[in-house]
Amino acid sequence: MASKTRTTPSMLTVRAGSEARATLMREGFRADSFSTLLGASGGPKWLVLPSIDRVLARRLIGPRSRPLHALGTSIGAFRHAALAQPDAISAIDRFEHVYAAQVYRRKPTPAEVTQESRRILGVLLGADGVRNALGHPTLRLHVGVARSHGLSATERPAVLASALALTATANAVSRRLLRLAFDRVVFHGSQKPAFHFDDLPTCNVALNSTNFEDATLASGSIPLVMQAIRDLPGAPRGFYRDGGVTDYHFAMDFVAPPGLIFYPHFSNHIVPGWFDKMLRWRHAHGPLLARTVLVTPSHEFIASLPGGKIPDRSDFQVFSTSERQRRWEKVRDSSRRLGDALEELFEGNRLAEAALPFRG
Repeated sequence: MASKTRTTPSMLTVRAGSEARATLMREGFRADSFSTLLGASGGPKWLVLPSIDRVLARRLIGPRSRPLHALGTSIGAFRHAALAQPDAISAIDRFEHVYAAQVYRRKPTPAEVTQESRRILGVLLGADGVRNALGHPTLRLHVGVARSHGLSATERPAVLASALALTATANAVSRRLLRLAFDRVVFHGSQKPAFHFDDLPTCNVALNSTNFEDATLASGSIPLVMQAIRDLPGAPRGFYRDGGVTDYHFAMDFVAPPGLIFYPHFSNHIVPGWFDKMLRWRHAHGPLLARTVLVTPSHEFIASLPGGKIPDRSDFQVFSTSERQRRWEKVRDSSRRLGDALEELFEGNRLAEAALPFRG
């Protein structure tokens, strides 16, 4: 009898901090060992992650008895909203399909992109998605959003572009100077916020049925690409924008609940904020890395994708709609290998064995 073909684990790269690896070596994988799930910003880059999310719905969220606190910004917040549905697999399927199929004019206005993004969120959630997410038995959503102030609190493109340029310059000097233009607001679905930050001014607001959709949409509202969401219910008045501005991949220097952190991501280079993307010396190095398990596509997997890269927002400008959709469809098909590889690691209890240390 022919042996069953195994998916090569080289499709995935797993990194684990010292505390996380020691726990996995001692106890193996236990869903309740993890207290936190992180979801980064990144737009179309998430198209390599849906199959990983499907595995997590079964392995990390389904069998647990303790709360899992999910902290997400932008597309990460959308992903977590899908995972918080009773049938998370179907919600991920809906989200993946409607996201990959989006169509715009060559140069859409921020209003058009905002309208389409709201439609995508509506398809993801379905009729009862908000109620389901807020009432999930174990998953506690936390949605990160950036609130503009000063010159950045505007919809005038020229003024906003100038404000962003000034903010980028200030951020290059010190990440803490982001406070000159942005505050962080965390909308929390738990009884009290599970995360605490001291790097930037942070306001915590209860996530509820009146602000859930707008907060999630605001978390993905990219400056100059989408409209800001104004005056969210229960939160301070202002212009609310993409949570990735303050927490693109997270600096890993905040306070999180005791327990391990699971972080499915599209890159092993963890960038703290949106303005740090071009600063190669600026990377996450906070104490939470010791408790983190980071799962990412391997370089080998990325090289197998169309053009040898993960999808990104430039695809909208570079390719025709049909070509972009063809490429994204191939990425979606390929990403199933990542879910298979992660499933094999769980099935064989080999997560610790596969884990590499974090660099530097």
